[in-house]
Order: sequence, then structure tokens, then C-alpha cells
Amino acid sequence: MRGMLMMLLAVGCATEGADPVESELDTTLRVLGANAEVFGCGDVHMVVADASDQRAMRLTISDDLAQAATLAGEPVIAEYALPHPAVDVRVLWGTDVSAMECNDVGMPNVVISGEAVAIEGTVSIEVAPDGWGTEFFPTGHASAMLEQAVFEVVGTGQQGVLDSLVVDDVYVGWLPG
Repeated sequence: MRGMLMMLLAVGCATEGADPVESELDTTLRVLGANAEVFGCGDVHMVVADASDQRAMRLTISDDLAQAATLAGEPVIAEYALPHPAVDVRVLWGTDVSAMECNDVGMPNVVISGEAVAIEGTVSIEVAPDGWGTEFFPTGHASAMLEQAVFEVVGTGQQGVLDSLVVDDVYVGWLPG
């Protein structure tokens, strides 16, 4: 099931160490809210990709939040200051960058030309059970907010800021199969 991007509040494109021409990082941060496709899986893995699938943001939280919500029968809310060992937030650019996400089949045309990792910021998330999950196959819907995220390009140290991104009602969880 595919989710829907609720809103992109603001993107700050002030990067350090960048050329006057807009950098790949700045372009990626700027376009993530325009015609974005949002989807998820796992416990918890969320992806926001632009319509061309040349730019994406990936948010992974390894704290078993979907399982906790499924077992409790009620929403679980968490907040993380970045960097955090249970959270991986990164933006990617290239070709078919989201094709491998939530997919068990190898995709031959995926090319990741660059990536930047969130080194500062805050992630807030709520995971609500959907009533179908079990202990071993938890399922639910997640809403997340990323605020004041500073991304650093792997290998160059170039930085860019995403002021705020809200993603709402994205399927998360495991399915048998």
C-alpha cells in the first residue's frame, strides 16, 4: 500500500562548501515534496521518492515500533535526536533510487550516484496498529516528522538542511511470504 505525502513545510537549501550552482544535495532536498511517492514496509522503513525516482529520502527506525504497537493494540509514539543508533535517515540521488526499497527482487537498473546522511535534527514518529498484525508479522500505519535535519554528503562533507518534512499514514510492517 502506498502512502501520501502530507506536506513539505519548508526546505532550507543553505549548503556549506557548495558551488554557486545548485548541488545534487540541494536539488534532492528541494524536490522531495513535489509529486512525491511515499511507501513503507518493515518495522519501520519509510521512503519518500520524487516522481522520476531520481531522488529519495529513506527513514529506517530499528526499535520494533510496529511490533510494539501491534502487541499493545494502540499507537506508539517516539522521538529521536539525530544522530541516534536506532535511526538511519538519508537522501539518495541517481537512477531508480527507490526500486530496491521494500522489494525482495533484485532490480538491475538501480544506480546510486550519491547520498547524504542526516547528522543532526529530530525525528518524531507515531505508529498505529491496523488490527491485522501479529507478534511475528506486525503491521500498521506510521506518520513521521523530520525537523531541522542537517544532511552531510558521504565522502565530501557538503551539508544541506531540510527544515521540516511531514509524512502521513504510511503502511509499515511485515507480511508473510
